[in-house]
Amino acid sequence: MTRVRSDLVVLEGKWWPKKNITVKPVFDVLVDLIFGNQHDYYYEMFSTYNALSSILNNNVNSGRGGRYLYIASHGNGESLQGSAEEIKISDFKKITRSLASSYRGIYFGSCLFGNERNAKMILESNHNIRWVAGFGETVDWIQSTALDFVFWNILLSLVYNDEELKRNDERATTSLDKINKTCSKMNEYTPGLVRELKFQVYIRNGNEIRSGFME
Repeated sequence: MTRVRSDLVVLEGKWWPKKNITVKPVFDVLVDLIFGNQHDYYYEMFSTYNALSSILNNNVNSGRGGRYLYIASHGNGESLQGSAEEIKISDFKKITRSLASSYRGIYFGSCLFGNERNAKMILESNHNIRWVAGFGETVDWIQSTALDFVFWNILLSLVYNDEELKRNDERATTSLDKINKTCSKMNEYTPGLVRELKFQVYIRNGNEIRSGFME
């Protein structure tokens, strides 16, 4: 099986014990609008550290690895919450160290986990990863999902445009080009939500790690 065209992998923890609310319909619509097929990305739920690690390893080994990883779950400053257990940043680093070299960016749709300390730990654990995005605040599910939607709409549109460039034998943009353009448009479209939710993108350019937004 060839890699999904959107290059997007979405992994989600269960939000509430007796409800089946999920971000999947958001990405079904988004990917369908951009790529013309709602199945042009990989989606799965995870419950534990072992499950998350296994999903990513199997995803890569089956040829379905992507470039962009979106993890949606409850979180805090130290850990992500799978459906059955917490996954601490020290353990998540073990996953990122062995993450396939194709991956360029990780986005955490989680409260507090996307802080500067965690982002730098992840970026330093795997130099193939160019950026880490997330929230430095406890966030409302609707507000944060709305911001997620805007972010991925911008970035995936750039991914789709790259495919058009390649078909026309033109130079495609780099991962750094795409994330810089995405941050620029986020500043233009949603500056209020970016500030209120303390949303940040930490970008590595060589040995330097910088903010995608002005503080």
